[in-house]
Amino acid sequence: MNEALTNLFVGLHRELRGERLTAFRFIQVYAVNQLLALLALDPDVDLVLPDPYETTRRIERSVAEVPLAAVMPGYDANAAAAGAVLAWLEDRYATDPALTGPVRELIRSCG
Repeated sequence: MNEALTNLFVGLHRELRGERLTAFRFIQVYAVNQLLALLALDPDVDLVLPDPYETTRRIERSVAEVPLAAVMPGYDANAAAAGAVLAWLEDRYATDPALTGPVRELIRSCG
């Protein structure tokens, strides 16, 4: 979870510097990969035919609760994606305000 938050933090800083592609990767790829890893570790989540080598395979059939379109809205929507990832994490886990506060401020700065 903290790695996902760190990915958002780094990605949003890069977005503010105009480095949109690397921001996209940190926010909409790396952070989302961490969400999927968290789901794979959650004993309450039943994955449908999980692939031990590729967590994205069949994820749509397994986890309707992850708003994939919101956390990966595309190249021009890094701040919105970061907001969706942050909201998803905060809804499910006891996140550290020392990480979430700065991320929230960065989202506002990018918006």
